[in-house]
This record gives sequence, structure tokens and C-alpha cells, in this order.
Amino acid sequence: MRTIKPAFDDNDNCIFLCADDNYMALTAVAIESMLENRNPNSKYDIICVHSGISSGHFEAYERMFSGHANFSVRFFDISEHISGYSFYVKNRTNFSQEAYYRLFAPWFLDKSYRRALYLDGDMIIRHDIMSVFETDLGDCIIAAVRDYLGTCNCYIHGDDRREYRESLGLYDIDDYVISATILFDLDAMRELYTLDKVLELCAEKDWLQHDQDVLNVLCYRKIKIISPDWGMVYDFGNNHYLPDYLQKELSDVKDPLVYHFASVRKPYYVFRPNETYNSEFWTIAAHTEYFCDLYKKCKMLAIKLFARATIEKASIREKEGVFADIIHKNLANCTIGHAYTIYSIIKIKNNRLHLEGKVVTDDTNLKTPICIQLSVNGELVDVDSQFTENVIAGDTKTDYFRGECYSVEYLLDNRSDSYNISVMAKTDDRELYAYGNEQNKSSPLTNIIKSSYYYSSGWIVKKEGVSLTVKKCTDKERRKQEKQFLSELKRVDRTSGIKALFIRPLARVLKRFVKKPIWLISDREIIADDNGKAFFRYVNSEMKKEIHSYFLISSKSPDYKKMKNYGKVVPLRSYRHKILALLADWVIFSQTDEVFCQPFGNYKYCYSDMLSNQLHAFLQHGIIVTDLSRWLRRSRQHFNGFVLTTKNEYKLISEGDYHYSEDELWLTGMARLDYREDKKEKVITVMPTWRKYLAEHENMETGFWKLKTDFEYSRYVITYRNLMHNEKLRSAAKKHGYTLQFKLHPSFANSIDRFGFDSDVNVATAETSYEQVFASSSLIVTDYSSVISDFIYLKKPIIYFQFDHEEFFGGNHLCKKGDFDYERDGFGEVEYDLESAVDRIIEYMENDCRLKPEYLERIDNYFAFNDKNNCKRIVDKILNYKEME
Repeated sequence: MRTIKPAFDDNDNCIFLCADDNYMALTAVAIESMLENRNPNSKYDIICVHSGISSGHFEAYERMFSGHANFSVRFFDISEHISGYSFYVKNRTNFSQEAYYRLFAPWFLDKSYRRALYLDGDMIIRHDIMSVFETDLGDCIIAAVRDYLGTCNCYIHGDDRREYRESLGLYDIDDYVISATILFDLDAMRELYTLDKVLELCAEKDWLQHDQDVLNVLCYRKIKIISPDWGMVYDFGNNHYLPDYLQKELSDVKDPLVYHFASVRKPYYVFRPNETYNSEFWTIAAHTEYFCDLYKKCKMLAIKLFARATIEKASIREKEGVFADIIHKNLANCTIGHAYTIYSIIKIKNNRLHLEGKVVTDDTNLKTPICIQLSVNGELVDVDSQFTENVIAGDTKTDYFRGECYSVEYLLDNRSDSYNISVMAKTDDRELYAYGNEQNKSSPLTNIIKSSYYYSSGWIVKKEGVSLTVKKCTDKERRKQEKQFLSELKRVDRTSGIKALFIRPLARVLKRFVKKPIWLISDREIIADDNGKAFFRYVNSEMKKEIHSYFLISSKSPDYKKMKNYGKVVPLRSYRHKILALLADWVIFSQTDEVFCQPFGNYKYCYSDMLSNQLHAFLQHGIIVTDLSRWLRRSRQHFNGFVLTTKNEYKLISEGDYHYSEDELWLTGMARLDYREDKKEKVITVMPTWRKYLAEHENMETGFWKLKTDFEYSRYVITYRNLMHNEKLRSAAKKHGYTLQFKLHPSFANSIDRFGFDSDVNVATAETSYEQVFASSSLIVTDYSSVISDFIYLKKPIIYFQFDHEEFFGGNHLCKKGDFDYERDGFGEVEYDLESAVDRIIEYMENDCRLKPEYLERIDNYFAFNDKNNCKRIVDKILNYKEME
């Protein structure tokens, strides 16, 4: 049988990749990255394995990669080796049987090859790749990188990945490897197996993870584990499930040698998580003939603009006589769309269609007005409301796009049973062509499933290209549409499709038997110590006969059992939570984490239409005094009820860049204030808020944020360490009989050891509730924390310690400076340096921590209510809420 021989006489190693027509563009970028980072003294024998690709690729690769010393790129058609065999890939739409070809390398490569390195085509090689051939395999037959992402699933309660792998005889769960970077000892593989044996094993069953499962079965306990440096994949939030030693292996990688855009992490799908590597990808892609093909794959205008800006600002070095004009030529050949449409909210009631969303455009000049109209069967209708969303930054240096938000209602009258509706946008000098549409977390329709639909009140809504079709629909037609949706869902993802086949109809049946409204109430994922807890207590004591209420919290939380004293508690992400999420009338939360509204994670698209029926009430975490519109604006959160506590707060939100209606702004007072009591002791609590710019990303299971590696050397940590260690302050506290304690914000609460406090510093643990802190403290030293509203509600003094005022409001945290002036409007003195803060704390100690008259007056004028009826007012708002009258 035909094999391929070495390209160089004195070289017995090769690098190979497997691809079909769809993967040739990505593979070209991977090879180009090898070329740009090669060692001129090494020989690169690169083989593209396929089973029939278009001839144009041969010609393009010849133009790109020929003529380079010691660098050979060839093609090998493996068809005759696999004749008569077919391999299972039906459970993944983004997989083809080419994935299995890597397993046949020992037999299509000539026996003069000693080792072969397989690389996935969706990688960039950032350093010289040849050093991997120096790996000492010992008695192993391959070297590979652990499958960290898949192994996460083996540690998630309720996930069946571990059981599946063990059913294959793979009991060393942590040593399961990803088939993306594989160094083969070819002779050792040939000695153990024949090609027929491997082919038969590949075709034997429907492998869940295809060639990867087969590779691990073939090489079980004969695999040399190599560093994730050789195939780093970005974590989408599950790595915290891994054992500590595996997490450390990942965290030790600072500058990966190979970066892998695995699964949906492709640069044309996402750019935020992989921004550094995506930038490198687009720069390398611009050196290939496939830049336009990849550019056109970008589904979002934001990503197109990111790619374009990356190339335009890149410092392109001379590339063997080819200058940067290659890039500009490639960009000129790529037609860029001007806008795309997001349909965030779709509701139909009483034959009225309500649409909300956003037109995103590359016109970042905020002075340019954009007019949005609705096209209904070819006729233009003015929108009810429209506002410009601030430019959204692609990174800290460049603004790539802006959003123009809209809200419109349209009467679906009896003149037509069918409507074609699209959003039109234009400026004074041009129409903005909406070339596509997207969904966000509120969207009832998904682009993942073409037959996705939304049904309400006898009408069905579907996407047709860039438009929506709205048609009258009988129950029979809806059932037919549901059947089509589920059928396609199973083709896209068999496992989630089968689950949805049971969950969706079960939820619909249960809904018929639910006689009372269902309210899901929550605080943080692992802590119940906020407005959610207080509101849940009230509802279960006063509204138990009228409402089915459930409290959502992690079963791992120490508060899980405690909350059962007040009512029914449901574990976050449990099957019970998932069913309740599809049945819920209201989801009522003090934190905006998406999991409280939808517990399905990456599989939300299976239930988007049903989840969109929920109404959302935001109980808040504190009182807003700074500009949080970037986080809490309607186009991002879509609250149906936004609880406010003071008249100034109401004015700030109603007049700011939030865009909620009067019916959605609820001046009721915070629920937890109904339960605050003053049990003052001689305790002074230092209680700063967190800093987003000191964290990397949130652990979605715990709510804690992973901190930056140099967190303990930050100004934030050093300042609070110096405050708690200050001898002058400690001596004064001892003299006047006060205890000093430090209470860390919940987002950082698992990282108290990073502060380096002496053992004699009193730290209020996570188990010490805010209710206890507010009740017992005589004075609180904070910075910008909104939770001090509870403390001043009890008419006790505070001090603002704002040593990093400019940095905090510099744009890297979640808030911007608003009209609230801490010195003019605050409820205590503002200190900007450590010495002044220490002196001010001592002054309060010397005066028995009495509230000063000027701050008492401000507090009396601050709260809209002081009657312990906040919960009742919130309940009344929910019960009287009328959607789309």
C-alpha cells in the first residue's frame, strides 16, 4: 500500500495535520505560524493528510509555502487506507471523519520515519515546534497533553463523563489526553497494532469523543504526559472543578508554546476570552491567502472589526520580500458588513408584538444620529423608543463598534395571518445594511438551531435570514414545529437533545397543574445574606398561601440548610432548578449572575424560548450612588423590576443611561432593611469593596473571582495590610477597649490569605453575616461600598477611606463616577491617605463612635422610607405588574 517518504534525506521526523476543504484555511494559519517561528537550522517535513480536497488548495499552499529552505509542505490522500470504513461523528456538527486519520499515521508514513508529530489545524504555533521531538518517551508509545477540559466533566456532580470513560476501561481519569498535540513513536505503534486492528476499533462503535477515545484506549498507560504548554486551551469556567495539582499545571503556563482554539473558541466565533491569541491569529492569517475566507466566517460585526483593527495597528515586519501591503490588499478584498441586529426580547400578548434589541454598527461616531425603523411587510413603522448605547470597547485602546437600542410595539391585526418583520437603520448619508442577526442572554431565538422558534398567544415567531416571520399558529402546527426543533437539536448535540426531549414536554405538562405563581428568589451562589434572604423570609411568612416560592443556592453552601428554616430551598443547577426555571413567573435576585435565571449553562439554546417567559426583579445589593449604567442598563439586563431605596437613587437611574420605564423602577426600599437591628458592641469593622481590575475571571460555581498573580503586591492589599498592622491604631483600640476586624467582599472572600495579615488580625469569616457585622459594629471604615446603607440606616457612623480614588473610577472597574460627591453628599468623612484614616478612626474612638449631627441630618433626608415595610411594597409591585397592556 502506498506510503509517503521523508522530504529530506537526513531527517526521520515529520509533522502532519488532517483536514478537509472546510479546515484548509485554519490549517494554513497553523503552518504559517510554524514558518514564522521556525529554527532555520531545523528541517520541517509537513504533511497535510486528506481524503479528497479541492485542487485550488494545492495551488494556494504551493504559492504560500514553497521556496523556503528546509521547509516542505506536501499533501497525502489517505483514501485507499480507509476504503470500506466509516467513522462516527454524527453527535458533533463541527466534526468530520478526518479527525480519525491521525490514528493511521504509523501505516501511511514510510517506515524510514522514526517519529511523527500530529497537530490540530486550529492552532497557532508560537515558538519553534521542533523541540517537542526531544521528548523522552521511555516505554511510552505517544506523548500528549491532558484533556483538562474533558476531565473537568469527570469531577462535576451529575455529569456522566467519568462513567462513560470508565466503561471504556479508562480508569486513570486524570491521564486521559486530548488528541490535538500527539508525538508518535511510530515503530512502537506498529509493533503493538496493525492498521486493520486500528481501523476496526475506530469503526466499532459510536465513540462519544471520536478518535480521542480510540487513542486513549489504544495507548492506555503507555502515554507520556507533556505540559499544556504544547496545547493550551482557554478555560470557559470549569477548570476550578479539577484537582489542585491539575489546576497548578495550567496556571504554571504563562506563555504557551502552542495555543489551541478548540471547539467554539475559534477566532471568528469569540474574541474576548482569547483576545491576545486571537490578535496573533489574525496577524498571521493576514500573511496567508486565506485571510478573506476566515474573515467572512466572522459571525459578529464586533469580531470583524476586532480582526480589522488588529491588522491595521499591527507592526508588520518584512516577510521575505513581501511587505504589509499584502494585509491591506486582503482587507480591501473583504466586504465588511455595516451592521447587525440583535433581537433581545420578543413578546406577544393581546395580538401585540413587542420587540427590543440593538443594531450594532461600525460607525463609532456618537455624534452621527442613527434612525431605526421597523419594516413590516415592506412598510416602514417608526419605533416607540430609541437610544444610543455608549461605544463598546474592543480593548482598552480601540473602539470597534457602537449599539443603537430600540423598543417597538406593533399590533398584529386581522388583516394578515403572516408578517415579515425586520429592523432597518440608516444615518444621514447611508443605510446600514443588517447582514445578520445575533442573540444575547435574553433572546428567545437561537442561531444554533435553524428551526428555533418562539410561541405565544396563538402566534409563532421564527428567524428568516435577517428578518423575523410572525405567523398565526394552531396547536397542531406548534407541535409540528416542536418536533422539528427537537429533531434538529438531537442532530446538533445528541446528549442535550435527548434531555430536552424529556424536559421541554415535562415542563409544559407541569405548567398546566401549577395553580399559584412560582417565584425563584436568590442572593449569591454560595451565600444567603442579602436582600434575597430577607425577601424570601417575608414571602414565606406573609404570602405562603398565594405564592410558590423557592430559594436558590448551591448545595455546598453553609447557608443551604439554614435557609430551609424559612421555606423551600433548591440546589443551583439541579434538575429541580432547571424545571422550575422553565415554570417560573418571576425570578427575583440580589445578584445579576445569569445562573439564577437560566441554569442550563452552554445548553441554554435548547430552552431559550421557554426561559424568555420569565419576569425578572432586581432586589439590588446596595444603594447606587455612582454610574453603573455600563453594567445595569436595560439593554444588558432587561429587568422588569428594579428596586430603589432613595429619591436620589431614583433620580440617578431615571435620568441616567439606564433606560428603564417608570413601571420598571420600583422606589420601595431594600428588603433587608426591614430586618436590620442595632446591637452595638465596641467593634470597628474595616470593610472595603472589591476591584474587578485585580481579578481575572469569575468562578461560576462559587461566585469567587480568580485573582491576578501579583494581587498581594497591589496597592489595594498593601494599604489594607498596613492599616490593620498600624501600631498607632492598634494601641488606641486597646486603650479605648475597641476590637478591630476586617471583613472582605464576598467576591474575594476565599483569598484572605493573600493579604498576609498577622495572626492577631481579627478577620470576619464568610460565615459572619453582614447582618451580624452591621448589628455589632460601632463604626465601619469602607471605601466605595454600597452596603453601608444598611449601617447608616441604623444611624451609626462611617468613614470613607479612598486612597485609590482615581484608579477606582478610572474605567477598569464596573462603575463610573456619578453626581454623588462623597465629601458633599456622603455620610462620613473622606480620607485619602493612611495617616489621615488612622487619625480619623482614633477620633471616633475617643468620642465613643457617636454619629455627628451633620451626617445624621443627611441620613434623615436620604431614605425614602423608614417604616419596615419595604418587602410588602416589593410584593405589591410584583403582584400589580402588568406586562404589555
